[in-house]
Amino acid sequence: MKKYILVLCLLLLLLSSCQATKTEPACADLGLAVGNALPNGVQLTHVDEDFLETTFDFITKTEDHVLLLDTSDSGTREIGIFKTADGTTTADVEHGIRDYLKSEQEALRSLCALYPTDDLTERLWRYQNATVMTKGAYVAYFVLSQNDTKTAKSAFLGAFND
Repeated sequence: MKKYILVLCLLLLLLSSCQATKTEPACADLGLAVGNALPNGVQLTHVDEDFLETTFDFITKTEDHVLLLDTSDSGTREIGIFKTADGTTTADVEHGIRDYLKSEQEALRSLCALYPTDDLTERLWRYQNATVMTKGAYVAYFVLSQNDTKTAKSAFLGAFND
């Protein structure tokens, strides 16, 4: 009987040590999950590293990142996902994103004053109502319509449950 209990304990120990460790998703995979969940998500395209480096001054504080823009709609749909590098807090990256969103709002506000159009007003509204959220070491922002933002948030958070 003692042998059976010992064998059972060893098997349980072995099974618990074989548990797969959960890896953190790549930002590109998170962006794909969000884009696939959105209507017309195929219109979202990845921007290149040069654009990221000139647009976001905090990019060196990230170990992974993706920025998706809707090129068919004058960039009124935008998704950014950043994973912080070691030694960087999500608050540092979130602050940089909020600065970026603020500068975009100011530029659009000036354009709207000079050339008041529905398209510019819509773009300004989306930047003013952008969502910034964190999950673990990740910071994401969404410049989308209200319904698309709900979908994007759900898809972003859901990607961590897989």
